[in-house]
Amino acid sequence: WTTTAMPSSSNWSSVAYGNGRFVAVASGSNLTAYSYNGGVTWYASTANGGTNLPLSQNWNGIGYGEGQFFATAQAATPVITGTTTTVNTATVTTTDSL
Repeated sequence: WTTTAMPSSSNWSSVAYGNGRFVAVASGSNLTAYSYNGGVTWYASTANGGTNLPLSQNWNGIGYGEGQFFATAQAATPVITGTTTTVNTATVTTTDSL
């Protein structure tokens, strides 16, 4: 393992890997970061025209599935419909154009 620097001194709490890149989310904020070189170099998601997650949620987790990264937010009350539980989520888009 090698120590590497994140793009800000936030509380980075969750990381996911998919489609050749890592994506991390900082808990208690809307910040995300990504790395496409095995975690050696990390970039703020706002680099090269990207955006952060919406401010209205306390984003605290990230995952990858079916070709997309998704972030999860802490929700006071999950939305439950029938046998399906829905939590606050957002699709996270990263870019390779550096």
